[in-house]
Amino acid sequence: ENASLQEIYNQYFVDVTDVGYVAQHEVNWDDKVIGTVGARFDKSTLNADQDQYYFFPKASMAVNITNFDFWNADILDQFKLRAAYGETGGLPNFGVTFEALNSGLISGNLGTFRSTRTIDPNLEPETAQELELGVDLALRGGRVSLEATYYRKNVSDLILDQELPGSSGLQVMATNAADLQNKGIELALRTVPVQTNKFNWNSTVNWWKNTAEITDLKVPSFTTGGFGAALGTFYIAEGFSPTTIVGTPFDAEAGRFTTYGNSQPDYQMSWMNTISFLNNWEFNFMWHYSHGQKVINLRRFLADNAGTTPDWNDDSNGDGTPNGLGRPGEGAGRFVADAGYLKLREVSLYYSVPSSFLESFTGSAVKNIRLGASGNNVLLFSDYPSYDPEVSEFGSSAIGTGVEVAAYPSARKIMFHLKLDF
Repeated sequence: ENASLQEIYNQYFVDVTDVGYVAQHEVNWDDKVIGTVGARFDKSTLNADQDQYYFFPKASMAVNITNFDFWNADILDQFKLRAAYGETGGLPNFGVTFEALNSGLISGNLGTFRSTRTIDPNLEPETAQELELGVDLALRGGRVSLEATYYRKNVSDLILDQELPGSSGLQVMATNAADLQNKGIELALRTVPVQTNKFNWNSTVNWWKNTAEITDLKVPSFTTGGFGAALGTFYIAEGFSPTTIVGTPFDAEAGRFTTYGNSQPDYQMSWMNTISFLNNWEFNFMWHYSHGQKVINLRRFLADNAGTTPDWNDDSNGDGTPNGLGRPGEGAGRFVADAGYLKLREVSLYYSVPSSFLESFTGSAVKNIRLGASGNNVLLFSDYPSYDPEVSEFGSSAIGTGVEVAAYPSARKIMFHLKLDF
């Protein structure tokens, strides 16, 4: 009867103030040369130095070669060269630039404790610098066009948590610890294969790839994401992509865990089409192809533990031990699966009621009626050993998107449409 209960309720108020000034100037010389220069000056209470403004410039230029008088090649309707450069900043997360007091109990009384996180007074915001070069071509009256872009994006002063010696009484400190480079190519081919009075077909093929590499790391290499090296995780080290998947066994010669692939695709493609026919019908569809990515498929881990994996009782290597019993000694690689796929992402068919028909039956009351049906995630072709290779146990985080733990697959949706304009 003398027992008592004490509870601590925490309530947080987050107050962030961002201030920025933007200046920009554009120049257009007869649509031959188009240029833009600009700059941002930003400060934020999330920065370690809340009163300092940081400078982020940008500039771009496009040159339309076909608009110059010396150009006389009629085969090209457009020949544009373009270049752009810009910088932007990435702010620290709330709470890493000040030392907090956490609530707790001291000898049964309410009190506060200093956080085990300390601050780096020299912490700078992350800075991304991107250079983009491209060319746009169009020929045959615009029925064929090509866009090609190369980009290189360097992110400097990436903010990471640095572990501190236990003797300090502190655990972590956010510091500028890494530089990251992304570079890639984007191609877009647009065509009009058929163009008549009653049939019109517009088609676009996109192809793109991106490669990432940590070019500098000021803290020791580490693993992060997933559920540990025994099940597959991600390796953060200089010279590696931050989406590199590693896991047991440990490679003593290399001094790190075994590498099993990358959760980022080698390349991706899409094919989008719009077909208009018989004056009032419109058919659309889009295919998406992704190649080369891996996924840490822990659905297989759960099924093995439960003895429900389809091949659990098989003996694939002929050693007399069922797969389900032999796999635990194979390392994390048994959970890393190829996750390439081909998807029919979207398909739709629409019909617009002729205006003459509407006028004869409704007069001027109804201007337009459009009927249709559409579907999303209609078809999937993949060797991935689960429902859907597009999974992410950890949401849209930059690292850790390729992990599945019995995730619900992407929904297949069929929708019917009715649009009336009055």
